[in-house]
Amino acid sequence: DSIKTKGDNNDVPDSWTISKNEILGKAVILNRKPVVLEGMGGYFLHDFRTYYNAQHLAIAKTIQYLKTMGIVVFFICVVPAAFSKGC
Repeated sequence: DSIKTKGDNNDVPDSWTISKNEILGKAVILNRKPVVLEGMGGYFLHDFRTYYNAQHLAIAKTIQYLKTMGIVVFFICVVPAAFSKGC
């Protein structure tokens, strides 16, 4: 089974197909429709040739902070547990 994909910002489907075992994530479904956070990727990927307003940069910094805190929590909580006698 192959799956044809199409990016949100593309008018035509991609020229390639993928198999089910290549899918890394799943959509969140509410009322039989996928939840779409349009434009959210822009806060994760920056083109530094582009001007961003203060609101965009504040949101991007907040997201970066949350990502950093997730890594910190991982090392504080998960890594010690991996080396405990219970593992």
